[in-house]
Amino acid sequence: MSFKSNLINIVLVETSHPGNIGSVARAMKTMGLSELSLVNPRKFPSGEANALSGNAMDVLENAKIYDSIEEAIKDSTFVYATSSRSRTIQWPTVHAEEGASLINDQVTSEQKSFNFIWKGG
Repeated sequence: MSFKSNLINIVLVETSHPGNIGSVARAMKTMGLSELSLVNPRKFPSGEANALSGNAMDVLENAKIYDSIEEAIKDSTFVYATSSRSRTIQWPTVHAEEGASLINDQVTSEQKSFNFIWKGG
């Protein structure tokens, strides 16, 4: 089975700095990803996002904007979220290596779609 990059949707939640959106778009393009969803970005579209996107303007131009995380992930089979802060929510957690292995197994399976959520910054 092959890696199905079109099934992966990167979701940024309440992004406060528009440059981060552009940087994420650039990283996504480098990895062959193109599905970007934005939940209540503070400022988008933005010249700063465009400038930092490099050759990934197409990712920014096709980004979908949502009012809630629920809307952004409504068609998802699996959802992975990351945070730079310790959380008290009792959700299952895995370290990056284990998460990457699980994600790889899932995107090479026959599942429908996947979302990766980043909140903040």
